[in-house]
Amino acid sequence: MRRSFFRSTIKILGLSFFVILITILISSNKSYAETSNWPSDPSENLPVVVREKNQDLTAIVEDGSGGAYIFWWEGSRGNALYAQRIDANGNKLWAEEGVAVHTQVIARAVRSENGGVILVWDILDGQRSGVYAKYIDPDGNVQWGGEDGKGLLISGNQIGHESVIVNDGNGGAVMAWTGSPTTYSNKTILAQRVNQNGQLLWNQNGIPLTSYGYNKVHPQITRTSEGNFVVAWKQHASFLNSDIYAQMIDSDGNLLW
Repeated sequence: MRRSFFRSTIKILGLSFFVILITILISSNKSYAETSNWPSDPSENLPVVVREKNQDLTAIVEDGSGGAYIFWWEGSRGNALYAQRIDANGNKLWAEEGVAVHTQVIARAVRSENGGVILVWDILDGQRSGVYAKYIDPDGNVQWGGEDGKGLLISGNQIGHESVIVNDGNGGAVMAWTGSPTTYSNKTILAQRVNQNGQLLWNQNGIPLTSYGYNKVHPQITRTSEGNFVVAWKQHASFLNSDIYAQMIDSDGNLLW
C-alpha cells in the first residue's frame, strides 16, 4: 500500500516538474520573441535603413551595452550623414529612419567611455578642407554643433583632411590628420585632443608631429595600454619610394619619441 502511494506521489511530482519546465521554456521563448527584433531565420538580415537611391555605410562602433552605433551617408535625403543605434536584441533605439548628423560627410567614429559616440570628418569649404567633430549621446541627441552648425572645428585655421580618431580613455578622443597652413603641398601630420565637453585640450591648430613637406599622408592612430597615443603615417622618400614613420604623444600633447 505504501509503495503504491509513494509511486503515485513520485509520478505526480515528476509530471508537475515537467509541466513547470515546459511552461518556463515557452514563457522564455515568448519573452524573447516579444523583445527581440532580430529575424528568427539566421539566413535573413536585419534592415537598418531601406530607402530609395544609395545608402553608403561609413562607420560602425559598439555601444558598450551589447549593441552598436551605425552610420551611413544617404543620397535620398540631402546627401547627409545619418546614425542609428541598435541594441543587443536588434531593436532600433533612435528615430525609425535614423538621426541626421551632418550633410555631405563620411565619418570615422569611436565610442566615448561616458556613453555615446564621437565622430570626426573632413569638410571641403570652398577651396579649403577642415576637420570637424560631433558627439551623439546615447539617446541620439547630436551635440558640438558649433556656431555655424558644422560641428566642432578640430583643425583650427589650417587646411585639414584624412582625419582619424581614437578614444582617449576619459570620455574624449584624440584625432590625427594631414594638414598644412596654406597649401596642400606643404603638409605635415597633426593631432588634437578633445574632452567629453567638446573642449580642445592641445594647441588650437593641433600639434605637428613631423616637419612640413609635400610627402606626409594617410595617418593612423591608436591608444596604448599606458594611456599614450601613437600616430603612424606614410612618407614619400621619392616618387617611387615611401616609408612609414611614427610618433608617440602623451595625454598632455607632449611628443615622446
